[in-house]
Amino acid sequence: MLVAVSIDEVRREMLVNDWTERAAFERCVTQLGDTLMIHDDAGFSSSWVAFISAAGIRFAGEVPAPMPTVARWQRGAWVAPYMRALKQWRPITLALVDGVSARIYRYAEGVLSLRRRFDVHVADGHADRLRSATSQHFHQGTHGATAADEVSNARVQARDQVVRQVAAQLIRSGGGAGLIVGGNDAAVHALIRQLPESIASRALILPGIEMHTPDSVLRDMAAGGASTLRNAEDERVIAELTEAVGARGRGVAGRDAVLEAVVGGRAQRVLLSLRFLDADALAAEEIVEEALSDAVDVEVVSGHAADRLEREGAGAMASLRYVPVPLPPLVGVA
Repeated sequence: MLVAVSIDEVRREMLVNDWTERAAFERCVTQLGDTLMIHDDAGFSSSWVAFISAAGIRFAGEVPAPMPTVARWQRGAWVAPYMRALKQWRPITLALVDGVSARIYRYAEGVLSLRRRFDVHVADGHADRLRSATSQHFHQGTHGATAADEVSNARVQARDQVVRQVAAQLIRSGGGAGLIVGGNDAAVHALIRQLPESIASRALILPGIEMHTPDSVLRDMAAGGASTLRNAEDERVIAELTEAVGARGRGVAGRDAVLEAVVGGRAQRVLLSLRFLDADALAAEEIVEEALSDAVDVEVVSGHAADRLEREGAGAMASLRYVPVPLPPLVGVA
């Protein structure tokens, strides 16, 4: 078992420590074993992490992102590996719209949940009855183009009404970390036109989603769409940072420059690649701890965005709150 190998490595490193610290470590190992036995009975559906002290388990549970198998013994939590899971907690909004109804879902941590439902009614009844020209909403004696026009106009009015309701809700909520839209093509594009650029620019239209799409399929499509949106946002931010670094503006690249920025309190946002997180673990942990202590956003990126981050910044970049102004040289007087 890989975790046992990691624990044995830490145990060997602790041979130089006094017996009280070694005893505290062994108490933590015992607690870890007891906790793993409980979770083995339930089975794992994703990765698992734990923060344990001699005084007890501080946190233990599953996380919705792949985790490396690693054990560490130190004062304070070893948090850098955990950062790769945080992006999964950022909610994505999924909006399904058709001519007469809409559903708004929230997708986060692998869970899709229905948050709002809209159904538009026309005249005395529900708009989905407009498919029949002999509905109670229309005059039985109306024939030809007039009846067809009334049906068409009522459908357009119903669609516009549901689109306005959904757009208003999305504007109030801000659309989450990204927006996925599906459903009837005309309603989908009408909704996009109703949204401000700040939300529409982060929207992803997914074909093949309908109101009757099963929840399990809908969840899988939401997961794929969420990954696409997050990767696109990562690439956009890295492109902006690359330009800032190249122009000697408000951005720095490389391990040493990023660490200097977070230690000096100048960093505003830090981006690290998965490879950097694993290959330079000590530096990554120092950067993450310094950044979090100063309320700096830390992002761990993967995919094409991580490839570019490796090329442009050796796996680490940071945007700056301000550009340092070089001091003039001191003039000595003899």
